[in-house]
Amino acid sequence: MSFGSSALERSKMLAHVVLAAIVFTLPLAAFSQTTTETIYMSAAAQPSGHARIAALEEFLSRAPADHRSDALEILICEYSRAKNEKQAASAARELLSIDASNPFALAALANGGSERAHTKEQRSALAQHQIQALRNLEHLPKPAGITDAEFMAMNRAAYATLSAAIGSAYFKDKDYEQARAYLRNAVAVQAENSQYVYQLGLADLAGHSPNAKEGYWMMARAVVLTQGTSGGQQIADYAQKSYEEAGGTAASWSQFLAAARAPRPMGTTSAQTQLTSARTPAESGGETARIREPATTSEKAKEDKEEQKRVEASIWKPAAPEADTIAPEPTRVPFPPGEPVSLGILIEASDATKQNRAVIVQGLSDIVRRLRPKDEAFILAFSNHLMFEQDLTQNYHLLEQAVDNIKPQSGTALYDAVGFAAGHLKRIARNRNQAILVISDGRNSNGKENSSLRLASEIGNVRIYCIGMDVDAPANRETLQILAGRSGGEAAFVSKPNEFEPAAQQLAQIIYGEKNRQ
Repeated sequence: MSFGSSALERSKMLAHVVLAAIVFTLPLAAFSQTTTETIYMSAAAQPSGHARIAALEEFLSRAPADHRSDALEILICEYSRAKNEKQAASAARELLSIDASNPFALAALANGGSERAHTKEQRSALAQHQIQALRNLEHLPKPAGITDAEFMAMNRAAYATLSAAIGSAYFKDKDYEQARAYLRNAVAVQAENSQYVYQLGLADLAGHSPNAKEGYWMMARAVVLTQGTSGGQQIADYAQKSYEEAGGTAASWSQFLAAARAPRPMGTTSAQTQLTSARTPAESGGETARIREPATTSEKAKEDKEEQKRVEASIWKPAAPEADTIAPEPTRVPFPPGEPVSLGILIEASDATKQNRAVIVQGLSDIVRRLRPKDEAFILAFSNHLMFEQDLTQNYHLLEQAVDNIKPQSGTALYDAVGFAAGHLKRIARNRNQAILVISDGRNSNGKENSSLRLASEIGNVRIYCIGMDVDAPANRETLQILAGRSGGEAAFVSKPNEFEPAAQQLAQIIYGEKNRQ
């Protein structure tokens, strides 16, 4: 052996001795924690698919305490992407033993049908559990080792699955209004999911107040999405039969199918923004054009109405604060001027705004035309119920049509609308800069005192801007001022129709970062 080789061997031996000395002088707990962290981060960094699944399973087999929940959340989503529902459900049950309301776990069980409820009481209990999981989704921390984009994708998938499961439960209990609301949310996130689309179509056409235009559009979309599958022909036959029984013609149904086969503009969810030639049975000229409703007794109708009120109260309304408790001023994160914005436009659909409809449409049209390349917006109308007219999109033509298509209805569920819109932005918006523009007279039909204080403090970093139209009471004016001021936004008040457009333009400049708040 040469001197050089002998020196190299001695160097290697010395390095091993030094490394061993370092290892043995480290505290055992610190060494174990470091090893766990390294193994987990290595597993999380694997590309999505079999390699990551194998690495996460290997990590979990070591029974670590640290990062176990993170690893299970990622593993559940990996198995769900791979359509391995059995393994996803197994990981979900383990995660629920750690976190009983984990959204990813409950979504996996709902997706695989592992959680079944046969009675109304069981369905109600399960739905409430899933609703709580939806709320938890807004505040769930990102698992270590994955990107923001991947975490957003995980959130969107869980949001769609849970919304569809809740909507399905309400549909089975014939609470069609609530079923539609949740199923629309599922379709808004996964517009090509034939199961969600078909369920929404069925919910739209059921009950005492069917939404025929959206319902038959969704049925036509379901026909297109399931074409060539085992159950596709059955869906096609049922959809056309339902349409014709309601008074439509075969030619009009063909128009629906033709429209449904056309490429969908980005972000579109509302049938009203899609159908230019297709018509509902009532619009197609059939003499028997009507939606057939199931017969119900007055007692059953009353019971359903009371149940709907109870469910609505538990879903959308924020908890009222204690009598003398005022929420602390929330901390808002400022955004640089010109930062892309995700904007929710909320429009009161009550009869009181009917006379101002033309100026509202014109003023808001100016706002949506100013969308920049990375901006996006949605349109939500609210009365006693929430009506998604158009989900997040960059297409201002769709937004203009959505505003123009809002129909007057009774009620003003202002707090419900703001709370839902803020949560919707947090869940699926692409931009971190998020804002809500509310057009309202400040009335709120849920009647909770001080709710605006609590609501404004709970919506996170979403700014609220308000245009008060014909606000006739100091309390209503204060409601809008609190929502705006406490969220970092601003309120403007108009009493004449010609004042609306200038107010809207002024707030738009602030929302888009073109002008500093006064």
